[in-house]
Amino acid sequence: MELLEKHLCAPNLPYFVTRTPSKHLPIYTLRKAGGNKPVTRVKKVDGNAEVLRDELRELLGLAEKECVINRTTGHIMIKGHHVTKIEHFLKQRAF
Repeated sequence: MELLEKHLCAPNLPYFVTRTPSKHLPIYTLRKAGGNKPVTRVKKVDGNAEVLRDELRELLGLAEKECVINRTTGHIMIKGHHVTKIEHFLKQRAF
């Protein structure tokens, strides 16, 4: 695994993703519209979730409407199945 610069590691970012009690990243796939519409949800985001949302949108090449923050829960909702890509992205940043 390649080493990242110090400014891209978890302590230096404006957001933090807390792991679950079982030490997994809180990234889940939901099935909407009878299972025809997969949605990926990132939970337990502390700090500036807008920065994480923008980085994920850029990583996945999605439009603004396809990657949004639920203001009530604070979860990032992403259209499509992207669990493995997001896990890899967060693990690179030492979460």
